[in-house]
Amino acid sequence: MKRLSHLLSLLFIILCFKLKASQPDTTQILENLKKISGIMEVNIDSSRSFIDENIINSKKLKFAKGTARSYLLLSQYYFNKGLADSAIAILPDLEKAARSSDDKNLTITILLKIALIHSDVGDFKRAISKAIEAQKLAEGSTNYRLVAKVYHDLGFLYANKALYKNALSYYKTGLVYAFKSNDTFSIANMYTRIGGVFNETSIADSGLYYNTLSLKYFEAIKMKRGIGIAYNNIAGAYELMKDYPKAIEYFNKALPIREELGDAYAITIINYNLGLCYLHMKKYDLAEKHLKISLERTRSEKDYPQILETLKQLCVLYNENNQLTAYRDHANEYMSLKDSITSANNIKAISELQEQYESEKKEKDIVLLKKENEKQEAITLSERKTKFIILISSIVILLLMSVFAYILFKRYRITQQQKRIIEYQKEKVEEQKNIVEEKQKELMDSINYAKRLQDAILPPTHFIKENLPDSFVLYKPKDVVAGDFYWVEKVPLSNGDDLVLFAAGDCTGHGVPGAMVSVVCSNALNRTVKEFGITEPGKILDKVRELVIETFEKSESEVRDGMDISLCSLNKRTNELKWAGANNPLWLIRDKQLIEFKPDKQPIGKVDNITPFRTEIIKLQTNDSIYLFTDGYADQFGGPKGKKFKYKQMQDAILTSISVPSEKQSQTLNDRIEEWQGALEQIDDILVMGVRIS
Repeated sequence: MKRLSHLLSLLFIILCFKLKASQPDTTQILENLKKISGIMEVNIDSSRSFIDENIINSKKLKFAKGTARSYLLLSQYYFNKGLADSAIAILPDLEKAARSSDDKNLTITILLKIALIHSDVGDFKRAISKAIEAQKLAEGSTNYRLVAKVYHDLGFLYANKALYKNALSYYKTGLVYAFKSNDTFSIANMYTRIGGVFNETSIADSGLYYNTLSLKYFEAIKMKRGIGIAYNNIAGAYELMKDYPKAIEYFNKALPIREELGDAYAITIINYNLGLCYLHMKKYDLAEKHLKISLERTRSEKDYPQILETLKQLCVLYNENNQLTAYRDHANEYMSLKDSITSANNIKAISELQEQYESEKKEKDIVLLKKENEKQEAITLSERKTKFIILISSIVILLLMSVFAYILFKRYRITQQQKRIIEYQKEKVEEQKNIVEEKQKELMDSINYAKRLQDAILPPTHFIKENLPDSFVLYKPKDVVAGDFYWVEKVPLSNGDDLVLFAAGDCTGHGVPGAMVSVVCSNALNRTVKEFGITEPGKILDKVRELVIETFEKSESEVRDGMDISLCSLNKRTNELKWAGANNPLWLIRDKQLIEFKPDKQPIGKVDNITPFRTEIIKLQTNDSIYLFTDGYADQFGGPKGKKFKYKQMQDAILTSISVPSEKQSQTLNDRIEEWQGALEQIDDILVMGVRIS
C-alpha cells in the first residue's frame, strides 16, 4: 500500500508540473481539462487549484468552450464533495459559458449537469425543465453516447423522486442508444441504473442480474468508481435476498475502493449497511464496530437524519445484546436529537420569551421591594413614585404598541404586494398552460390525421377475409401511427386463376417518421404490381427497392431509410406459394412442425453490394399454416428479469395456439405478449400475420 501511495504521489507531482509549466493557449487548456479529469478520478481534492487556474486562463483568452468545460468540472467537484450551495452558485456562469460556446453537444452535457444539481437540492421542476431542454437539443443526433446520457439523466431524475416506472422506461431507452454507441461506459452505467431501480423496488433477482452485468462492463474498462458502485449495488441485492454473507462480501469489496477515491458519503453508508448485515447475523461486535464508524462520520458531516437512523440501529443492537447501559445512553441521545430536530424552529423563540419573562419578574421584585421600603419612610413619596412608574410604563407600552402597529402595517403592505405578484404569475402560468395545451391539441390533431392517412393504405378487414378467409392480423402500433404495415392485393391471371399477394413490412423507425416511410414503401408495392405488372415476389422486391431509392434520392441530404419485409404470392387453386424476404423470414407449420425459410440478408433501401432477391416456391398442403411478422413481437422486453421475449418463445406461443381458430389465435398471441410485457413500455410496433390453407 505504501508503494502504491508513493506512486500516486509521484503521478500527482508529474501532472501538476505539466499543468503549471504549459502555456495557456486554447489547445493546452483542452489538454489540461483531460488531465484534471484524471486527477479527479484518483483524488478529487487535488484537482481544485487546477480547475480554478483553467477558468482564469480560459477567460483571459475569451475561450468560451474552455470556460464552459472548466466550470463543468468545478460543478462536478462541488457535486462530488456534497457542496450543494456552491454548485448552485456557479450555475448561471456555467450555462452562460455553454451557450456562448456554440457547441451543441457541450450545451446538452451542461444542461444535464445543471438538471442534476437542481435535483440534488430538491428543485425537481427546474431539474426536469433543463433535462427536457437537453432532450430536445439531442433529437436526431447521431452522437448516440450523448443521447444515451440524456435518457440516463432523465431516468435518474425520476428515480430520485421514486417515480420508478418512468425512470425504468428512460433507462431502457438509454440502454438501446448506449449499445448503438458501442460505448462500454455508457452500457455499464445504464445497467447500473436499471439494477438500482430493481433494488429500490425490492425486485432483488433482477437487481442482481443487471448490477452483475454493470460490474462486467466496468471491469472491462478498469473504472474504479464504477466497479465500487457495482459492488455496492450487488451487495444491496444480496441484502434484499437476506443473503447477508454475500452482501458483506461485496460491501467489503466496495469499501476500499470508496476510501481510495475519497467518497465520504459512500464510506459512511457502506459502514452503516455492514453494521445492519452483521446485526441481522447476530454478530454484535462487528455490527457495533461498523455502526459506530458510521455514527462518528455522520456526526462530523452533520447528517442528522442518518445520525437518527444509526442511533436507532445501535439501540436495537444493545437491546438484543442486553447491554442496558449502552441502550439507555443511545436511546436518550436518539430521543433528545429527535426532539431537537422537531422543535428546531421554535427553540430561539422560546429562549427569547423565557429571557423576557425572567427580566420582567426581576423588575417587579425590585419595584415591590422599593415600594415596601419607601412606604415606611413616606406614604406620599411612595404614591408619587408609583404614579411616575405607572406613567413611564404607559408611555413604554404606548411606544411598543405604536412600533408593533407600524410593523403590522408594513407587513400588510408587503403581503398585498406579494399577493399581486403571485396573482400576476398565476395569470402568466395559466396563459402558458393554455398555449401548451393548444399546441398539444394541434400536435395530436396532426398525428391523428396522419393515422387516418396511414389507415387508408392498410387493406380493409373485409378485403382480407374475402381473399384469405382463414387468416388473422395482429397489429399493435407502439404509437398512434406506426412504421409496420401489412399489405394485401388480388391479381387475376390470364388463365383465369387468381393470385393473392400479401406482405408484412417493417419500415425504419416507428411513430410519425416510421409512418411516413411506410407510406413510401406501400406506394412502391402498389406501383410495382399495378403499374409494372410484376407478380413474382423476388422481382417485386427488386423493383420496390429501386422505387424507394429513387424516391429518397430526390432529397438533398442522404436518406438510407427503407424496410424489412416478408412477401408471399398464393395461387388459391393450385396452393402454390411463392415467397421472398428482405431480412424477415417465413414460418411454415405442417403437422405441428415449424419450418423456417431464411430471408436474404439485405433490406429494401440503399445499401452496399446490392444483389437480386430470391424467390422460394413452396407446394402447400391442406391445414398448412404460414406466418409473416416483424421483429417487434420477439424484441419486447418483459418477464421477471426484464429480458426480450425472443423468437424461440414466439415459436412456442404459435405452436401452442395452432389448433384454435384464426381470430382466437390472434387474441391468444396478444394475451401472451401483454402478459410478458407487464408494466414495461412497448418498445416497437408489433405485427404478426397468419394464413391457414383450407
